Amino acid sequence: MSVCPVLRTLSWIFASCRIGFPLYDLKVSMSSPKVSYSDLEDAFLFASEERYYWLDKHTGRVLSYGWEVARALEEGEDLSDLPDWQREEAEAARQVLSAFGELPEEYSQCSVVSGQWSVADPSPGSDESTSEASAEECERNNRTPKSNRYVPIEQIPSNEAFQFMSDFADELAESPIRDVLQRALRGKRPFHRFKASLSNFPKERERWFQFESLHRRDYIQEWARDEGIEIDFSGERG
Repeated sequence: MSVCPVLRTLSWIFASCRIGFPLYDLKVSMSSPKVSYSDLEDAFLFASEERYYWLDKHTGRVLSYGWEVARALEEGEDLSDLPDWQREEAEAARQVLSAFGELPEEYSQCSVVSGQWSVADPSPGSDESTSEASAEECERNNRTPKSNRYVPIEQIPSNEAFQFMSDFADELAESPIRDVLQRALRGKRPFHRFKASLSNFPKERERWFQFESLHRRDYIQEWARDEGIEIDFSGERG
C-alpha cells in the first residue's frame, strides 16, 4: 500500500494542531451531547421575532431569550437587578450575543448578570476556590470555538407548514370534509380558515394534530441531520 495517503494524513494532523482549531472542532462534534426532542420541538413551535431560540451544540441545551433582554445587553444596560426568573434568560442572551461579538467588552468574557458576582469582581464573602473555579470555567468557555457552537432555531417556514395542511387534505378520502379543507386553503388567510374549518369536525381535527406532529418531527429530524445533531427522544411527549 502506498504511504503517500498516510503521509498526507499525518501532515494534515500536524498542520491542524499548529493552526489550533480543526481537530478541536472535530473533537467537539464527536463528543457533542444529544439534544432533547421536546426542547427542540418547543423551540420550533414558539420561536418568533420577539423570542429567540439557539442550540448550544457544546452542551446540548436549547437557549431562549426575549428581544428586550437582548436589546438591554447590546446597549450595555445594568442587568444586576433582574428578577430571578430572568437571570437565566439574560445569561443565555449573553452567551449567544458575545459569541458573535455583539456585546460591549465587559459582557463578552464572563457572566455579569448572574445576580451574584463576576470573575473580575467577586462579591464579598465568596471564597478564593469559588473564584478560581469560575475563572477556569470562563477561560474554558472563551477557548471554545464560537462560530459553529450556537445554531439558530426558527419556526418552520410558512410554505412548509402550508404543505403539511395541503398534504393532509389531499390524503383524506373524497368527502365534504376534504372539499371544505381544500377550499379553505385556496382562499385568503389559509392557516386561519383551515383551523377554523377543522373545528367543525372533531375526529378529523384530532387526526390533523397527529399528522402535523409526525410531519413536524420529520422536519426537525432532517434539520438535525443537516446540523450534525443527535436527538434524544426519551423525553418526547406522547
